[in-house]
Amino acid sequence: MQGQRSVPVDRMVKWREGPSVVRIPKPTKLKRAR
Repeated sequence: MQGQRSVPVDRMVKWREGPSVVRIPKPTKLKRAR
């Protein structure tokens, strides 16, 4: 579980660098649907 969370976290950090901060919650919803 820790390994899988590290992958999405890296993507969130990249989104945070840009104005895509609003996209951070988008990938979170995908994890919930899973």
